[in-house]
Amino acid sequence: MQEPELELKNLQEIETLLASDLESKRQDGIGKALQGITLGIVHLRLTVYDLRQTLSEVSNKLEFLNKNLIEADKSSSKLTQALNTITLAGVIVAGIGILIMIGNLALDLYKTFLSR
Repeated sequence: MQEPELELKNLQEIETLLASDLESKRQDGIGKALQGITLGIVHLRLTVYDLRQTLSEVSNKLEFLNKNLIEADKSSSKLTQALNTITLAGVIVAGIGILIMIGNLALDLYKTFLSR
């Protein structure tokens, strides 16, 4: 059996070794955790960058669609106005045709009554 002081000294050395080993493992664990966090941040930044690019593309496409809708609305308004003008012209021509037919009928009736 060893002397109590020597055993105490050995115990202290063992505790020191265990503490330094634990500290080394803790630091390794912290280092690995920091590496994981750093990689996670890098991946997150890349994902955010990709998301921003995608959102920018969607925004550009929506702006293009909006411009197309505005142009289609203007074109539709012009088409509606042209169709209304053509319809009005058709109504005027038909009205003139009806007036001519009424005039011919009146003339025929007048001729018929005069010839009697």
